[in-house]
Amino acid sequence: MLVHWKENSDFGKFHNFTNQYLKDYSKFKKIIDKFIKYFNLERYTYKEIDVYLWQAGKKYFQKKYPKKNQKKL
Repeated sequence: MLVHWKENSDFGKFHNFTNQYLKDYSKFKKIIDKFIKYFNLERYTYKEIDVYLWQAGKKYFQKKYPKKNQKKL
């Protein structure tokens, strides 16, 4: 979701980062802090923001899995 916000909002104009940054905890936390400040989310906890990003990503970027073959009885 952070990559989506970077690519599809003004957040990306001010906070450029690569996917590799998201794998480094200290850099990831700095990106989250910038996200919180940019979107004025200071009243929310990190956990609430994490849950939102996870649920939004799950909703908007669903993976399409092939249907499993059903066993015939």
